[in-house]
Amino acid sequence: MHFKPSHRSAQKMLNHWQLNHPNQLFIFNQLCFSLPEVTDQLKCFADFLSDSIRIHDVSLFELSLTQAISRLETLSQGKHRVEDFFESLTFVAANALYSVAIGDPDEYYWKVSDGVYFTDWLVKNPKRLHYLKHNQLKIRRCLSDKQSVRRVQQMLKDKMLLAS
Repeated sequence: MHFKPSHRSAQKMLNHWQLNHPNQLFIFNQLCFSLPEVTDQLKCFADFLSDSIRIHDVSLFELSLTQAISRLETLSQGKHRVEDFFESLTFVAANALYSVAIGDPDEYYWKVSDGVYFTDWLVKNPKRLHYLKHNQLKIRRCLSDKQSVRRVQQMLKDKMLLAS
């Protein structure tokens, strides 16, 4: 995991994903057409993660959405299909973030389980944007009995449901 400064809005993140994944557009458009609220939920998810958290130089949002759409492609039509999509979407992000804290040189940390949008944490202290730009944010492992992949997944799902 690493970080890259980005000023992409949630809509631009979705547009970028669509441009880079034309082979998955049909399934994505089908999902958004059948459930229009999915677009707002995905924007909320994108806003929460931002485009700055990267894994192998791909944003965590893009990675999560790509894997969730891939999962959707393997499922037959059914009432649990959308639930499986959100399960996959949130699992990828939760699995990457549940055991880490992202910190600045001043020793203030962001954890996904706190429920604070990553961008909100960044701009709360203007120096953090400088730290992000100059690769001064750090990752610390933080395992806890109270923080699990499932708990983080549920928090992410709750955030998205509130958006719709």
